[in-house]
Amino acid sequence: MAPLLAVGSTNEAKLLGVRRAARALWPEAEVVAAPPDPARPAQPVGFGAVRQGARRRALDAARAVPGALGLGLESGLVRRGGTWWVVGWVAVAVGGRVVGEAEPARFPLPPDLAARAEAAVASGGTLADAAAALWGEDAAAWSRRGTVAALTAGAVDRADLWAHAAALALGVARAAGRLPDADP
Repeated sequence: MAPLLAVGSTNEAKLLGVRRAARALWPEAEVVAAPPDPARPAQPVGFGAVRQGARRRALDAARAVPGALGLGLESGLVRRGGTWWVVGWVAVAVGGRVVGEAEPARFPLPPDLAARAEAAVASGGTLADAAAALWGEDAAAWSRRGTVAALTAGAVDRADLWAHAAALALGVARAAGRLPDADP
């Protein structure tokens, strides 16, 4: 039996990434959105905040959709040696515990975008707001495509990053016997 996966997000790129990962592991899996807690930070800063955000989203999604595996995908910013990096984390929850985790690719922001992102976050905004201010379009469009799409001229988009990390988190949890029975 294919599992039901509840994603702690309504973001199209995150949902598409999980659908891609689920399809590879369980072709008949169903993926549904479980809106996250609106009190969460708009843009987590710091690796601990990003990881904790993913874990919280996964646990909340598993609670919100009975019988589902909960997936939490969180992205944020980390400052290392004067450079701002985009980082992310994926967590998988079953019942009340996290059973799998993985990290997508991380990458540094170009200085002009980093300066705008720092200012946006300081005023309660997000990296998507900074990308919109620098490159045009609206923040919702950047949230779907991701900064990675602009930096790679479309060779990699946000859903691609999430698909790899979600497949790793689910695959490792499944291989370790931490997921309920489902057809491979």
